[in-house]
Amino acid sequence: MERELQFTQRIYLDSRPLAAGVIEPEAAHLQLISHVERLKSESGLILEGGSISLLNCMARSFYWDGRFQWRVKRLRLGRPDLFLARAKRRVMEMFAIREERPSLLQELADLWKEDGIGPILEDIDGYRCTIRFARERNLAISALLHLNPERQQELIEAIADEYLEHAHWQERDFPNWQEGEDVRLVPLPTAQWKKNAD
Repeated sequence: MERELQFTQRIYLDSRPLAAGVIEPEAAHLQLISHVERLKSESGLILEGGSISLLNCMARSFYWDGRFQWRVKRLRLGRPDLFLARAKRRVMEMFAIREERPSLLQELADLWKEDGIGPILEDIDGYRCTIRFARERNLAISALLHLNPERQQELIEAIADEYLEHAHWQERDFPNWQEGEDVRLVPLPTAQWKKNAD
């Protein structure tokens, strides 16, 4: 990938057809441990991703504490208006048609034709909101490809709002790990967590 960090190799926890559904957090956690065990002799490993469910599995596991050196820096949500502005730009990029990939709406229209995929799509951010948008307006999913500019902007704002709602949920459920250099990856006591969050 063009945007890969230099000298890094991206390794995915799982590769599966969409019909198989989203991997469960516990299964993803076991896959992560398996990858780490295989690669721990390497010079460094970056865990990338926003799965709060997976991070909470890590927080409950003794595997991660004591055997690795951790530097924890949490990037907090910040101002909702700035988040929404970035989210809207991101959704607009996802709506754009590019040679290397279809737009989010084209991708949804193609996937919607497959049997049994609907419930899985309704559990994925972006798709869920888009499907609800179509239902509330009695639109076929394929009709989303031909929205006028006003309706498309309405959908962009709805998806951005859903992303903000999801970000608030992530803030609430993020593991209460100590932040800093060379910290232990164990949850802080509740009182100390509340103090750090203030």
